[in-house]
Amino acid sequence: MSCSDKYTPIHYMISNKNLSCNKVSLHLSSVGVAGTVSKQKTIICDKSESSIEKGCLIIMYNTCLNDFLEKIVRPLHTQYSLNCGYVSIAGVYTGCVNNLFRQSKCSNVSVTLSE
Repeated sequence: MSCSDKYTPIHYMISNKNLSCNKVSLHLSSVGVAGTVSKQKTIICDKSESSIEKGCLIIMYNTCLNDFLEKIVRPLHTQYSLNCGYVSIAGVYTGCVNNLFRQSKCSNVSVTLSE
């Protein structure tokens, strides 16, 4: 997809024990991506325990997928050592951000991109 294919809005939820939503806001501003960043608490549950992490809900406006990957996903995943993040683009994709840009490594995940 070219950058002429812009999506509004893109909802992106990330969490980590050391996440700073203020720093995430500054990052969006520094790379010229319009949007909002809201602080939240994320509850992570696995088979034996659950924990609470700092989370950010990022809503971006008029953003193309390539900019989303290059300006947001890759830098934030590197800076905060994120394993995944949940993304929702209405009518296009909902699920783990890692599966949006590559084939899923999860055997039980089916990814369908709407046209």
